[in-house]
Amino acid sequence: MKLQLTNVGLAPIVVKDQEGYTDFAVTVAPSVTEERNVTRDQLQRLVPHLTALETPALDDQGNVLVAMRWAVLGSTEDARGMEEGLAGLPSLNELQLAGYSTGTPAADVVATGTGLLGGQVAALASIAEGAVQLDIAAVVPGAAGNAITVAITIGSSLAVTVVANAISVELPAIGDSVADIRDAINAHAAAKLLVQASEGAAGDLTAAVAATPLTGGTGPGVSLALNGTALAITALTDTQINFATPSGISAASRIIPLEFRNGPHVSRLSVPVIA
Repeated sequence: MKLQLTNVGLAPIVVKDQEGYTDFAVTVAPSVTEERNVTRDQLQRLVPHLTALETPALDDQGNVLVAMRWAVLGSTEDARGMEEGLAGLPSLNELQLAGYSTGTPAADVVATGTGLLGGQVAALASIAEGAVQLDIAAVVPGAAGNAITVAITIGSSLAVTVVANAISVELPAIGDSVADIRDAINAHAAAKLLVQASEGAAGDLTAAVAATPLTGGTGPGVSLALNGTALAITALTDTQINFATPSGISAASRIIPLEFRNGPHVSRLSVPVIA
């Protein structure tokens, strides 16, 4: 397997393991990402050091002097990482935002990384009527997505309602197109935090459908927090996470942590605070 190291501080960082039969040493320059083959034994010895480097060391002005982001990647040289669940440990690498403003919320912030899904699978459901199909996927992967349901009812107009994990779509008596239903779900403030709808096959849906559960979700789930405040995830892939930040998060220091959790693994980014 390969170890990916990203230096997000201002000083070079040396990562060493000299306890094994073969020495491991790599110097990572500031703003540089390095990848090296690593054995399972080396990784086990390096993890405490790498985990400690996730917490940034700051100077008197709040600049990040020393901080490391890391991930374990699968490789053809050593497949044991994949077999033992070590490969693909999630790691946030970059926040595509200048900083966090305590007074201004942001609706669609993007952070990039590697292995963010961590092998977890999102729950799915399809609602079909003849050749017409509406596809639904849980935004957040994991077994919790299996608790989400989607129902179609017939009423007077296209409308979406959400109660807890239950999504209900009301159609007019003549039905409505899959494209319009998709857009209504994805635009609904509560529904879009639970699911992402897509057009499986174009056409009109006209019939009521009983509450249909999403299925196939596996894994412990993920979460995202800024300085300890939970954030709403709006989209997630293996390399990117979209989320919304509220206003008013406490930020006594000039640097606050963005913390991504995938099961037991935690990855952090240091976020500058803009007054």
